[in-house]
Amino acid sequence: SKKLIVGKKPIGSLHHGLGCVLSLPHRRLVCYCRLFEVPDPNKPQKLGLHQREIFLFNDLLVVTKIFQKKKNSVTYSFRQSFSLYGMQVLLFENQCLRK
Repeated sequence: SKKLIVGKKPIGSLHHGLGCVLSLPHRRLVCYCRLFEVPDPNKPQKLGLHQREIFLFNDLLVVTKIFQKKKNSVTYSFRQSFSLYGMQVLLFENQCLRK
């Protein structure tokens, strides 16, 4: 199946040295997953409203949203990218979802 990432925001605009190209010789896709953005942890959210598709590469984290889904292809809309160099990851818990 074919997968494309499209968007008007250049992927390296906020990170010096990354450029706009995803396919670099050293870059490897480590993981792909679907997450749900929580804009305000204190307000209830509609299920699936803030669904994001995350591509974790060995040096870059790319946040996308499904733009178009067809039988044999998916097009993703670019949202953000983050360099993994020097990144710190913290655990987040949403208290209102606990029962």
